Amino acid sequence: MHSTKNLLGGLYSSDELIIDRVKKLWRPFRLASEKFDMEFHWGKCVSYISDQIVYIGNEEEYEADLVFI
Repeated sequence: MHSTKNLLGGLYSSDELIIDRVKKLWRPFRLASEKFDMEFHWGKCVSYISDQIVYIGNEEEYEADLVFI
């Protein structure tokens, strides 16, 4: 909940619409993964990349023809 301390005013509009950006932004990635057999790994911290292998920490690694970070 937001604090109203020191709030001087606000603006309200019954016509405004909030779009869930995550759902809208996901669509192109879903289409690319289906059409081009691509994989997306979200929320990962890449330790390093060597040759065509992406290393995530000490436990995970992914091999790919092409890697985008």
